Amino acid sequence: MDQDSEAWLEETLCKAFKVQKLRLFQLQHALDLRNGRDVFLTIATGQGKTTVLLSPLVAAMGRSEKGIGIGIVPTKALAQQLEKTALAVGVRAVAVTEDTIREADASGVDLFKVLSMDGVRLAVMSPQMLRSERFNAWIRSARIREAIRWMLIDEAHLVLEESSTFKTPYANIALMRSRLPSSTVWCAVTGSVTPANAPVAATLLGFRPGLYVDARYRLDRPLIKYIPRILQHPTSNGQYLDLAPTIPRFLTSAQQITPTLIFAESIATSHAIMCFLDSLIPPSVPNRTQIIKLYNSLMPIEYRQNFIREITSGTTLRIGVVTDSLTYGLDIPNLPRVIVFDLCASPEIMKQKMGRCGRNGCPATAITYAPAWVEEIPVHEVQSQKAKDDARRRAALHPMLLKWFNPTLHQCPRLTDNQYYGDDFQPEDNCCVVCSPDPERDTDCAAIEEWKTELQARQPMESRAGSKLPRSDGSYRSLVQSERDELKKELLQWRCATWNSLRKSTAKDRHTPAEVFLPTHILQYLVNHAHICSTYPHFKLVMSGWRNVSDQGQALHSWLQLVLANAETGCVPLLLRKLALYLPLRLQHTTPDTKTSCA
Repeated sequence: MDQDSEAWLEETLCKAFKVQKLRLFQLQHALDLRNGRDVFLTIATGQGKTTVLLSPLVAAMGRSEKGIGIGIVPTKALAQQLEKTALAVGVRAVAVTEDTIREADASGVDLFKVLSMDGVRLAVMSPQMLRSERFNAWIRSARIREAIRWMLIDEAHLVLEESSTFKTPYANIALMRSRLPSSTVWCAVTGSVTPANAPVAATLLGFRPGLYVDARYRLDRPLIKYIPRILQHPTSNGQYLDLAPTIPRFLTSAQQITPTLIFAESIATSHAIMCFLDSLIPPSVPNRTQIIKLYNSLMPIEYRQNFIREITSGTTLRIGVVTDSLTYGLDIPNLPRVIVFDLCASPEIMKQKMGRCGRNGCPATAITYAPAWVEEIPVHEVQSQKAKDDARRRAALHPMLLKWFNPTLHQCPRLTDNQYYGDDFQPEDNCCVVCSPDPERDTDCAAIEEWKTELQARQPMESRAGSKLPRSDGSYRSLVQSERDELKKELLQWRCATWNSLRKSTAKDRHTPAEVFLPTHILQYLVNHAHICSTYPHFKLVMSGWRNVSDQGQALHSWLQLVLANAETGCVPLLLRKLALYLPLRLQHTTPDTKTSCA
């Protein structure tokens, strides 16, 4: 078969990607790239953009050609995923991140020398890596520059994202245009950019106006039901009642929980949500501490990889409470529900988060939340100062987001989304909260009321009046700053040693970092309020956000009492050093290796 033919290209790509037939847009733009045309591709999330990105490398391999591709992605996790995908289709790919460079150097391997070998190679990296000394030293070689045939950019919309830390690094990609041969083929892909902004993004990334294929398709995901909501319940008490329906009442098995990603803005909020949802799971449920897990960029790579495997398999892990680090590109194919808990900074970020679900072609649900001030009220009701302040905040909010969270019968969420991204409105059977409010509206409202009743019944009478911490009873004095600093340092060592001892007993926690066992923000809260903890009930109030207080609280409180009792002597640092291993010794009756990594 003629290797220049369309049939040969489709057959080669189908064989590599293990599909019977390419989608029409995949074949069309694979042909464009093979024929040397730059492509800026805008299409809905989960439709197969990666196939287009990798197509010129796969085609070159099929023709026994040589060449280097540079793949640009925003995060380390996405670099590892693209590397894995490329390797699966036979492309020799290397994720070039700070972590992989450090690991390779420790093994005596130079990743850039690996990329300099003959054949077709793909270097996957962040835009920041393009500015690194190692990369610049590598690309100074005329042989290397001439070998770079493809510049492949994922998540191209980030060059426009004002609120993102990626904006400037992505804008710097354009500098590569003058450093690479004019024959280098450029391809950028995105799932969330408006028709007006697409050419702006392309120009900022280094595409030459009029000299590239501007390929645009529908961005709507018809199988995702859109459910925008206004938060109805306070969270200052540590309860997240709006999220309570994710845990079925009378739960007996993890399999009863719909697999869900919950996006939260901060690590502290993520942990608080996890602890609250954990509290709704009965102690009798098998593996209850493995049903809900955190994910953020600070987690070790082994933990993050294991998280993706576990939530994809769905065996035990059913709810992931995640930060923005899971927003971009990571593929969890069988995820039926996404919840975006915090108000997004832009429609594009919200679109990317909602696009994490339903990637296997099955119906899915995207629930997005906004605080109460986002809800529009009649002008004549704007009387109080707070109402006026809320009105000013709404006026500053992105118009699309304001419409999204205030839908009407004539302006449903899907119509708002379609208008913003330039798609024709096509009503769907399971469209949105306006067109198809049930079953989610009724079932979730009922579940919240049931959980509210149960949680009120669980609370002791004295705690219903409020959640303020008690005043110190005078048993211990407040620590000065230098003592607090020392206490925090030694508590971090205690956390590390304790967690290393505890996780040895179970393989499932092998890669779980100590941060999950005792988050730093909770540890800091204990340091700041240590003098209050004269009794265990007071200690429990201070540590109410700690997931493991029921199992480890008594021992930690005993340790803390010994420290505080000696604070007046001025020997706190010395005592802390002596007691740093106190709890592990009690728990294990062996001396743990305090030098073992607790990452």
